[in-house]
Amino acid sequence: MTQDEVSLRHMLDATDVISGYVAVGRARFLAETDWQDAVIRRLEIIGEATERLSPDLHLALLDRDLIAKGLPSANAGRARLKAPGCQDPRRLVRGHPQETRWLS
Repeated sequence: MTQDEVSLRHMLDATDVISGYVAVGRARFLAETDWQDAVIRRLEIIGEATERLSPDLHLALLDRDLIAKGLPSANAGRARLKAPGCQDPRRLVRGHPQETRWLS
């Protein structure tokens, strides 16, 4: 596994755990600081994993988001960058149930 794959996996796993934490319901979540602290820690994990992503993957994901919003490509006038050692950045999370939501 590449560092990008490991980082993306950590991010996706953290979102799965957060989903479980907030499933207790709004009132209970807001009433118990343990749930809030747990979500904050998982958000920190996502932030740390994001910092470890390669610059090429950051740019590829930015480009995808810009195009989806109808904005000019971040790679305008040059070849599209791809994740290192990967033909298609979507392959980095293949098999994860949220892959189409995250990197389709």
